[in-house]
Parts: sequence; structure tokens; C-alpha cells
Amino acid sequence: MLREMAEMTRRINREICIYLGRDGSVLEVVVGRHDRVNLEVWTSRRGLSRLSGVRLIHTHPGGNPSLSEMDEHTLRKLRLDALGALSTEEGRELLCVGYAAREGVKLLGPFPLAGLPHDELLDAIRAADEEVRFEVGRADGAAERAALIGCGPDGGGGESSLRELENLADTAGAETVHRVFQKRPRPDSATYIGSGLAEELAMIYQKLKVDVCIADDEITGAQARNLEAVLGVRVVDRTALILDIFAQRARSREGKLQVELAQLRYRLPRLMGAGTAMSRLGGGIGTRGPGERKLEMDRRLIRRRIFDLEEQMKEVSRQRDSQRQRVKKNEVPVAALVGYTNAGKSTLLNAMCGSDAFAEDKLFATLDPLKRRLSAGEGGEVLLVDTVGFIHKLPHSMISAFRSTLEEAKHADLLVHVVDATSPEYKHQMTVVRDVLEELGAGDKPQIIAFNKADALPSREEIEKPDVPFYFISAKRGIGLQPLADAIREALGALQREVVLEVPFAKGAVLAYLHENGKVLEETYTETGVSVRALLGGDAVKRARALLAGGAGGQSAKP
Repeated sequence: MLREMAEMTRRINREICIYLGRDGSVLEVVVGRHDRVNLEVWTSRRGLSRLSGVRLIHTHPGGNPSLSEMDEHTLRKLRLDALGALSTEEGRELLCVGYAAREGVKLLGPFPLAGLPHDELLDAIRAADEEVRFEVGRADGAAERAALIGCGPDGGGGESSLRELENLADTAGAETVHRVFQKRPRPDSATYIGSGLAEELAMIYQKLKVDVCIADDEITGAQARNLEAVLGVRVVDRTALILDIFAQRARSREGKLQVELAQLRYRLPRLMGAGTAMSRLGGGIGTRGPGERKLEMDRRLIRRRIFDLEEQMKEVSRQRDSQRQRVKKNEVPVAALVGYTNAGKSTLLNAMCGSDAFAEDKLFATLDPLKRRLSAGEGGEVLLVDTVGFIHKLPHSMISAFRSTLEEAKHADLLVHVVDATSPEYKHQMTVVRDVLEELGAGDKPQIIAFNKADALPSREEIEKPDVPFYFISAKRGIGLQPLADAIREALGALQREVVLEVPFAKGAVLAYLHENGKVLEETYTETGVSVRALLGGDAVKRARALLAGGAGGQSAKP
């Protein structure tokens, strides 16, 4: 067979590949590059801790039988038992065999065709299979080795985005071993970064033993599949990575529902068939009947689950609305801590309220909203809400899935925008937060900006002063927290909110006070007095209630 392969290669001057099973049966014959053949039908039948049971013999047109880097990459990617390279120079045909071992690819040969050591090769393959099992067991639990890719028109902004992507990968538990940004006007529609760069990266990833490639944008299912075919590693995008982090962080029932909903919405358009495994006809109980393919059935089941989750989230939203109404009825003002992820919002909540909310120097340490009471001195109590952090390129689908959580900012009376003052990208991060708040309908809320980590700033003059009240603080060291708390109390005290007060006829001066210090929306006369619906500031509400609780008469109505 080897001599016939060499002869045919000399005739057509093209590479010939033959894939063999361990029983000697021919599984596939390919004319052309061996790295283009799809062996998933065979290799998927065996676990990752074992070799595939497939051997490849291919020709090298010319006289060099040495294994190329692409040969070694194919050997590892497909977990081949062995890969043989056959030189085809007439009269000097030689075979070189490589197989995967724990310390790397081992080579045997080259051997002349007349003297192949068959027993030695088979013994080496069996030993390699045992070594691969041992290696997989040893590496179990180790961090995945990740490579990052990005593209866009702006090289500077792209590098900054890749640094953030590396932080996301670290938060997810991966180790970044390589990253590259390609400056191009728009992503390639087929492979995101272009086939040329993808083929270059395939060689680099093989040497670096990369496990997963992470794209810095949300890519299509076709782009991911095309990249995987060229790179030989699993490909995920920024959205999938963020969802993976969210899944790790979710603790409450609401958080888990939101994560699952976002994941299913992300995966549904990317669900594609994989050979016969997803193309089988299904029938019987639980399906629409004979004639429905497994892929179609999976899509239908996902849509059904999405509908169920949306119904559950509607109930969660109703519960949140009820909680907000109770807070509003008790007239406790609410300030929401908003900001870019890892700006220090949870640390600030703990420092100001004496709470023990989970805080970590990682992205998205907080996923579920937390509410704590802040004693604000003479101004009474304030409810502080810690919200999920925002991030660059936050997908609209994710905003939709997490709307009930993100809308804590929309329903708050005041926003405390926490900014990591030490970040070189703090201006861009502030812009991202403003854009997300606009999308949520909270862009016009009153704001106070807290420049956190100010103790690590070389000079505060480096920070561009905003046109809203701002304070330099250090949540970790407790610097500047009292002035910030006073500012929150003062801002909430000045904000008007709608209240309903029952004013007896005997206290007409209170009615005059309401007209002078607020905006009366409606007056309804009853048997005992006047029911007044008005917009009042927090301090005016307290004063009006004190007047109503005081003695009869109107002289006490003067503030």
C-alpha cells in the first residue's frame, strides 16, 4: 500500500492521506491537506483520556519524510494513535512515524519501506495510550490555557479592550498565554480575524498548548465553527465568557433564573447540527412525532424553556415591584450604587453600612442586588442598593435578561456613581455607565460621583472634574466616607417625592405649608379634613408629619 501511495503521489503531485483503524480497516482516503478532513465521527466515540484509535499515513511529495509542525498539530488535535509521513522520491521512499507521549511528540525513523519495525511501532502506540490517560488525569482541574483575539479599526482602544478581556478570562479561571489584535475596518464575515491570521495562530496555539480561544466581540455561530476548524481549539466569544462568569456568581433564585435565560437566548441562534448526532429523526412521547429531527426538537425545547423562564421572571419582577412599593410607603429614600465592574461598589457598601457583602478584586463579584440601611445622622435612614457592575460591550440580550436587576437604578431616588479613579480608562468606563443608564431609562436621575481608590492616585488633579457633585474616597481605607454620606443625605433630603397626607380641618396651617414648600397635585375633601397628594422634599415631608403630630392650631406651621 505504501508503495502504491508513493507512486500515485508522483503521478498527481498531491498529498494522499489514508486513515486506518486499529484493525487495519480503511476509514477515509483524502487527496489534499490532511488537516482539512473531519474525523469527529470516529474520535468522538472515545474519551478525552484515550487516543482516538485512528492512524494516519500521508505522503510528502518530495524526499523529506520528517513530520512538519502541522503534522504534529494534527496528531495532537485528533489524538491520533500515530501519524506517518512518507517521502515519495522514487527508489528512496522513507517513512517517519510520530506519536504523542507525555513529554511531547516522539519520532521513530525514518525507515525504508522494506524494513519497517511493525512490532516496535505497535508497542510504542500502546505505551502512548497509557501515558495519555495518565497525563489527562494529572492535568485535571488545572486552569485552561486561553488565547485572546480581537479586531477593529482602533488599535489603541482594541488593546485596552483585550486587557479587560484578559481580566475577564482570569475571573473565569483561565490563564491567558497569548493575545493578538488585528487592525481592520470590520471583522471578517467568515473567520472574524481572517483566514490568513487564523492559520498563523493555529501553529502558535499548537506550540503553546492553547485550550480555548476567546474573541473580544460577540461572533456568529458560523464564525466560531470556521475558527475552530482552522485553529483546532474551542472558540468562545466575550458574551459567552461573561455568561460563564455570571453562572459562577449567581447565588439567589432570581440570579440563577436570569443567567439561564440569558444563556438560552444566546445559544438558541447558535444551535447547529453536528453530523448524524443532531440530524436523526425523532418520534414518540415528548416530541411532535416522527419526522422531527433532533436539532429541531432541541430548538423547540429551548424555546419552551425560554418561555417558562420569562414567565418566572415576570413573577420575580412583580415581587420586586411589591418590595419597592413597601419601601416607598415607608418613605425610606433609596440610593443605588452604580458603576463599572470592579470599581469598588460592594466594598463601599460594606464600609458605609457595616455589612459583610461579598467583595473581591475580580470582575462581577456582585451579581445579585444587595440592600443595606445607612444611618445618615439627623437625616434619618437611607437604603443603599449595591447593583451589578456594567462593562464595555455589554450585549443588549443580556441587558434584557437582567432588566429586573438592573432596574434597581431606575427606581432609586439617587445614583451614586462609583468610579475606579486609578484606572487609565476611567473616562471611557464612565461613558459606558452613562450609556447603560440611558438605555435603562435612568439617565436623568440625580447623581453623585464617588472617585474610589483615591489613596492610590499620584495626584487628584489628574482627574477631570465632572459637572455634578463629586467626592474622592477610599472605600477600603475609609477615607472620605463621612462627607459622602452627608452629601447623600442632603441630596435625598432635597429631592421631591410623591406623598399622601391627611390634613384635619383644625390644622389648616399645615395645608398652607404644603402649598408653600411643595407642589400640591390633588386635594380631596373628606368628612374630617383634606386628603392631599403632593410632591415634597424629604425634609419637607418630615416637617409636615411633625406638624400633623403636634397640637391643634396653625402657629406651629412656620419652619
